[in-house]
Amino acid sequence: RLVAGVIVAATAMAILWMLGAALGRLVTLKALLPERQGAYKALLGLSFLRAGLWLATVLAAGGALILAHFAGPRGDAAPSLVLAVILIGCIWLVWALLNWLLSLSAIFAVRDLQDTFGAIAAAVDLVQNACGEVVLTSLPFVLLHYAALAAALASGVLVFDLMTRAPEAGWALVAIAAGYFAYADFLYITRLAAYVALAGPGGEAQPVPEQVPPPELTLPVSEAGALGLKPDIV
Repeated sequence: RLVAGVIVAATAMAILWMLGAALGRLVTLKALLPERQGAYKALLGLSFLRAGLWLATVLAAGGALILAHFAGPRGDAAPSLVLAVILIGCIWLVWALLNWLLSLSAIFAVRDLQDTFGAIAAAVDLVQNACGEVVLTSLPFVLLHYAALAAALASGVLVFDLMTRAPEAGWALVAIAAGYFAYADFLYITRLAAYVALAGPGGEAQPVPEQVPPPELTLPVSEAGALGLKPDIV
């Protein structure tokens, strides 16, 4: 019953997260691109892929721990620990890159009304065509994000230590978590705005060249009579 309850609760939370994440992306990008009409269905597909990617990452991490446990020699846990850290680090890196790509794809789902896979293809094209600009745009936000995460974790450890002597200090954990999440969301929206500027307006109608009428050619009366035409024929 416990396993079944965990599965049902996790599934319900994943569905709610997919619906809420797609709606949040739509609201944010419509604020950044007010002249565009968002495609909620495509954003929902991206959220579904992100949720599936997270599930695959958790399963892969569990498999890496099992593999590292059996791969190391018995009686010596150090090689198993090193192998587990390397495998989980590689899994985390793959997850971070793919999750970032899916997040970037949301821009093209709203800007160009692309479907889920079309938005992913457009994001890949942007990375290929402007790889240096994308890296330079992303790097400061990544550093600021992980610096804030490290500060929040360090503050949480200090608060836990303080709670052993003063339990009423537990409210500080809520304040630290709220501050970190607000700061992380601010960084995400700012980074999304930078990506929108980097991707360009896109989807604009190309100007139609003006049709210049050909110059009129009037034949003299003598030449028109020789050709058997009326003099006023152009």
